[in-house]
Amino acid sequence: LGLPAVAQEAPLVAAPASPEAAPPAARPNPLSESVAAVVNDDIVSSYDLMQRMRLLMVTSGLQPTQENLPQLEQEALRSLIDEHVQMQELRRVEKAQKITIISTDKEVEEQIEDIAKGNNMTAAQLTQQLQSQGVGIDTWKAQIRADSSWQAWISGRYGSRLRIGDD
Repeated sequence: LGLPAVAQEAPLVAAPASPEAAPPAARPNPLSESVAAVVNDDIVSSYDLMQRMRLLMVTSGLQPTQENLPQLEQEALRSLIDEHVQMQELRRVEKAQKITIISTDKEVEEQIEDIAKGNNMTAAQLTQQLQSQGVGIDTWKAQIRADSSWQAWISGRYGSRLRIGDD
């Protein structure tokens, strides 16, 4: 798959006494990546899942514990599966309608700059901060691309019919 091995990543929490008792994303796998989920023909690797868990922890400010690790893992996996389904649909629509929906690299970089400015940082500083906490920049860019592409398509498709109420 060409993905870095899990063993190269710093552990989130100390592993339980037996690997079988650990959540799948926390189990050591020094030889290769494992498959966390299959979304149609796309594979979500254990590396992808671990990275998303780290991104969730950094952005939410949560510290991993034995109690919240399973919930973090489920939330991370759910969001990865949703994103894969959304990106598959966007690629299908792009191909069928011969239009561009998916955010470009330039658009993703602009969003990162906006987020950094909102945090009184440069994009480089924000990127470095995420990397220092074990989050790969590609993980963050993939989430931004999926979110922005989906939101743009939904608002473009349903914008005039969307109604946000107080309830």
